[in-house]
Amino acid sequence: MDKNVPSLAENEVENKFLDTFKILLAPLAGVSDMAFRVICQNLGADLTFVEMISAKALVMDSQKTLQMMERHPREDILGIQITGDGPEIIGKATQLLNKHNFDHLDLNMGCPVKKVVKTGCGSALIRDPDLVYKVTKAAVDESKVPVSVKIRLGWDENSKNFLEVGDAVEKAGAVWLTVHGRTRSARYDVPVDLGAFDKLKKTLSIPVIGNGNIFNKSDLDLMIDRSNVDGAMVSRGALGNPWIFTSLKNTQFKLDIETWFSVVEEHLQLQKDVYKSESAGVICFRKHLLWYLKGWSQTRQTKERLIQITKYDELLDLIKNFVDFQISQPSSRAFRSIKENIESSRNFI
Repeated sequence: MDKNVPSLAENEVENKFLDTFKILLAPLAGVSDMAFRVICQNLGADLTFVEMISAKALVMDSQKTLQMMERHPREDILGIQITGDGPEIIGKATQLLNKHNFDHLDLNMGCPVKKVVKTGCGSALIRDPDLVYKVTKAAVDESKVPVSVKIRLGWDENSKNFLEVGDAVEKAGAVWLTVHGRTRSARYDVPVDLGAFDKLKKTLSIPVIGNGNIFNKSDLDLMIDRSNVDGAMVSRGALGNPWIFTSLKNTQFKLDIETWFSVVEEHLQLQKDVYKSESAGVICFRKHLLWYLKGWSQTRQTKERLIQITKYDELLDLIKNFVDFQISQPSSRAFRSIKENIESSRNFI
């Protein structure tokens, strides 16, 4: 590792992060803006990330990219994730990131989206472990903050090379490895391979963070039991369910309608403030409210009205009316886990 890069022992943020098991919010495209990150941190996320940034767009000084990189004053700790097709562009982007206020840098080598992969970025990189090493080393050599890497198990079922890729990441100086437990070609209904996490834990000396199908405490416990990972990264499980970070740490937590309303109201206000435009903030928040409504009874009418609203007060009134209805139902069923709305069976092997 470059002598100018702080070691784990020298880095205060890294020491704090590695003290105990940590739970991270994944950098979710179109979701992980400032408002959502603040909400998730308030509810227990140990580290959140700006949604994935193109290294090329950063180097080209894209204004949209720079806006995505803004940090909220309430964000105590914040990481950023970038992706690029080679060491040169990653090195240049990392140099630029040093001028910004981030605590951690993650390299995305796992995104399976076609428009990302066809440019040689995301999961395209893991097809070549030597390139993985060079890209990681370029970031490590330039970065003023710790660098980690996120991968998948391989390009497809016939080319699982996660052990080789993990070794390249470790040798290049990354401080931890996050692994999504599927290959690039696998759909989300394919089970997460927890055994792969265990193999990485037994092979690597750097921490391994597991990612994939964490929707409740039972899912997390199973992942830990099967693989003894050092941390977990939550993705889809946080959509409309930022309380997952609380429930994963506190088994006594039970979501009630009052708690639901207080968080949803705060999120809506943050969304409006972040976008600096009432209509833009409200329109962006509508997708979040659709996720927030999952698990509650009698939501059809609320959803139908939602798509027509562009004013903050109108949306807040809609939410309040929904809450009043839920409170008025003495026999209303208990809130269901978001997992019940996504899958009917456990996607684990």
